[in-house]
Amino acid sequence: MAKVSIAQLDKALPCADTANLKVHGGAGRMVLGRPADPIHLHVYDMPAGSRTVFEPADGDRIAYVWDGSISVGGTVLEAGSSVIVEQQAGCELVGHGGPARVIIFGAAASTGSGRTGGAVHLLHTDAVPRYAGGNGVGGALHADGGCRTCTAWLHENRFPTMAAASPDHAEAGIHCHSENEVIFVVEGQMRLGARLFGPGTAVAVAAGAMYGFTPGPDGLRFLNFRAEQPRDTVFKNGNVLDEVGYWRDRVAAPEYVSLPG
Repeated sequence: MAKVSIAQLDKALPCADTANLKVHGGAGRMVLGRPADPIHLHVYDMPAGSRTVFEPADGDRIAYVWDGSISVGGTVLEAGSSVIVEQQAGCELVGHGGPARVIIFGAAASTGSGRTGGAVHLLHTDAVPRYAGGNGVGGALHADGGCRTCTAWLHENRFPTMAAASPDHAEAGIHCHSENEVIFVVEGQMRLGARLFGPGTAVAVAAGAMYGFTPGPDGLRFLNFRAEQPRDTVFKNGNVLDEVGYWRDRVAAPEYVSLPG
């Protein structure tokens, strides 16, 4: 994988069924899924009654309801909800009501964590731990990598409108992470250099790669997926942030509803 690469939903190819993910009545696009991509990302449009079936796989996967609603095991999950499908677990997402759009993240290979997997966790949007900071900044934590049976991590960040970014502001935000990550823009715009990228943009960042962004004129909300719990965030100026500690200071751990195994 390149250190930082960008893929966009409107340019993504339709995706066929795989050994671990099958679609009945809906349609999907492969935003990230090449052999060189350590994290895969697919987006599925699910009309009412359509099914997306997760077969057991070697890594944890997370489905995020971007729009509309789905049903999992008889539980209705509306926009902003998520589903963790642990390694060696399977489940079925069913389109509910009007058309739904679901984002699916997953590692291309097992993290080798030794955790048992086998469970499916549901997190309704009303139960997602959230925080609101000053000046319109906020976030939400869907998966914290702290489950005894899975390692996946997913959080949301929200930033206010920024018509333009000063060079000093952009420079101050340059940083890297200890893990491969994928950022997916769901609202507003992300400014990378001189370009603005809107909803449906995926930014794949390799572990250790320095990068930075600022919000666009309509603000910014994005999802951030890692296959394992984060460690340090290191800024270009040398400052180090304990990312797990940052989130623990702001929100409680997610409390899931688990489907029977």
